Amino acid sequence: MTRHRLGSLARGVARQPPTTFGPQGPPGPTGPAGSAIGVAVLTTPGTTSVTIPLTALALRVTCGGACGGGGSGARDGGGRDRSGGGGGGGGALSVQTLDAAAMRAVAAAISVTVGAGGAGGTPKSVDGPGNAGSAGGTSSISLGSVVLVSATGGVGGVGGVNVPLLEVLAGVAVGEKVALDPVKAGIALKQGSR
Repeated sequence: MTRHRLGSLARGVARQPPTTFGPQGPPGPTGPAGSAIGVAVLTTPGTTSVTIPLTALALRVTCGGACGGGGSGARDGGGRDRSGGGGGGGGALSVQTLDAAAMRAVAAAISVTVGAGGAGGTPKSVDGPGNAGSAGGTSSISLGSVVLVSATGGVGGVGGVNVPLLEVLAGVAVGEKVALDPVKAGIALKQGSR
C-alpha cells in the first residue's frame, strides 16, 4: 500500500525545466569602508587619554581592578619562618558596551585609569605574626568628570600567624608519647634500637 501511494505522488509532480541565467551585469558601486576593529590593552598603572575613533559605533570595554598584595609570613620564637601569609584578593571585573557616538558628543577622548597592584606585606625580621599586604588599586574609564566603568582592586592578604599545632588523636592513651615530627621520631627510633 505504501508503494502505491508513493508512486501516485511521484506521478503527480510536474517536472521543472532546467534553470538558465542571463549574462552577468556590470559590477555595482563600491560600498563604504568598514570600520576597523581596534583593540587597546592598557596595563601600566596610571591614567591615559584614549581618543574615541570617529568610525566607532560602540566601545566594548573590560575594566579590571588590580590584585591585592600577599601577606608576609610569620616568624616563631626560634627565629624560623612559621607560616606563610595569605594571598591577595583578585580585583573586580566589569565589562560594558558604550555608545561611541553619544560619548563623542561630550568629548573626543576617554580617560583610562589602570590601578596598581597591591604591595606584599613587609617580611618579618623579628618574631611575631606577618604583615598584611595592601589593597590593589581601582581601575576606571571616565568621560570628563563622569566615571563610566569602574572595577575595585582586591584586598591585601593577611599576614601569617603563629598558631600552636593542636591535633586530636583518637585511640591514644593518657601518657603515651606522640611524635609530631616524623623525621625526628624516625631518628629517635633508630637510635633507640642500637
